[in-house]
Amino acid sequence: MKTHATKRSILSLIIAGVLAGGATATAQTAQVQLATAPAQSNGLDAFLGKSLRGSNQEDFGQVADFLVNPEDGKLHFLLVTSGAGSAGQTYRIVPVSALTSTAPDQFAVAMGQAEWDKVGTLTESRLQGRVALQPDQLQDLTREFSAAQPGIAAAGAAQTFVRVSQVKGKDVRSGNQTIGRIEDVAIDLNQQMAQPVLAPAGGFATTGQKYVMPFSQLEFTDDAQGAFSTTLSAADFQQQLTPTGRQSADAAAAAVQQALAQNPSLSAAGVQVVPESRIVLRGSVENNEKKAEIEQAARQAAPGVRVDSELTVKGWW
Repeated sequence: MKTHATKRSILSLIIAGVLAGGATATAQTAQVQLATAPAQSNGLDAFLGKSLRGSNQEDFGQVADFLVNPEDGKLHFLLVTSGAGSAGQTYRIVPVSALTSTAPDQFAVAMGQAEWDKVGTLTESRLQGRVALQPDQLQDLTREFSAAQPGIAAAGAAQTFVRVSQVKGKDVRSGNQTIGRIEDVAIDLNQQMAQPVLAPAGGFATTGQKYVMPFSQLEFTDDAQGAFSTTLSAADFQQQLTPTGRQSADAAAAAVQQALAQNPSLSAAGVQVVPESRIVLRGSVENNEKKAEIEQAARQAAPGVRVDSELTVKGWW
């Protein structure tokens, strides 16, 4: 019989399996990381079609794409549809830093219709390949949206961006070897960052796991149809796994933390995540449905890591 001492209000998650040579693996996480479940679910398609609203709930259009700095992955702008003109579909560029709300179904900016109508538009033809914004355009955007542009070059210098949609589906080559295809681009609006999600090519990686990699490791060409190049090798990807093919402890812990934090009903459980050798779920939850949901979230967030559940349901001992 279990004692009342085992009934805890705070769920404790213990994650084990520290990777041998952990210092080296930690240093490399800035280059290549295993793609967590949240990273794979927060791709470009999760944002396309969302409405952009004004300060009085005016409908300013729908999100059509993002512009990212290919040098560092910084997510600076989103493209919003603004109707069709004689030259085709037109768009307005909105600084990500100007967003006042990123609700699940819509975004918002602090301006009215009259201010929005003064924002310049660009046609589809101006947004192909590398998108160069001139100093006066960058200054206008800062002024029109009253939004600082962190990371934007100083006045007098043009800034080059690429559309996130034009990165999806591209092959990535290392030397003469195709290492995989960019299946999606993970969008993190809180950090204003984007990272390509790479599905390794057959024979390049045997884990079936997807990876996120920094934009800085991709060499872009002006050919929108061409493959990207990278100096990354198979070793850069494989070292993110333990010798048994499991995630490193830190990566697994971070994945579980992120997965639970993004679900309000699970984050309220007060979860502690400690990297060790496996995942053990301990604590007391409200019902069997919540127990199963937490177990599933942990397994999906840390693929390849052993998950043992010792959860109990309140009222049972």
